[in-house]
Amino acid sequence: MSRSAKRHEVIDQLVELLTRATDDTIRHFPGFISANFHKSVDGTRVTNYAQWRSREDLEAMLRHPAALPHLQEATALATSTDPHVYEVSAVRESSRLRNIPSGIAIGAAATGAFAIGAF
Repeated sequence: MSRSAKRHEVIDQLVELLTRATDDTIRHFPGFISANFHKSVDGTRVTNYAQWRSREDLEAMLRHPAALPHLQEATALATSTDPHVYEVSAVRESSRLRNIPSGIAIGAAATGAFAIGAF
C-alpha cells in the first residue's frame, strides 16, 4: 500500500472513530451543540469543529471517564494533535448576515477545533 493510500485510510478511520464517539457518547454530555468533521483535501488532517454551550461544559466532557477512551483512541491513531479552544466572534449564514455578540453563537460560547495529523 502506498504512503498516500495508507494516509487516506488512517484519515477515514479517524473520521469514523470521531463520528462514532460523538454519536455514542459525546453528544449526550450537557452543553454539546454540534460536531463537524473535516478532512483536508491533501489527506493529511482531520479537524473536529465542535460547538459547546460553554468552555466549562467542554472541559467537563474532556475530564469525564466516559469520554477518555474515545480521546485516547483518536490520539493513538494520529501522528500529532493540535487542540485549540475559541470563542465564537461572528457567524455568517448564506443569504443573510447575523451580528451576534462576541462569545455567543446559537447558544455556543466555546468552540473546540481539534486538528489531527495522519502523516
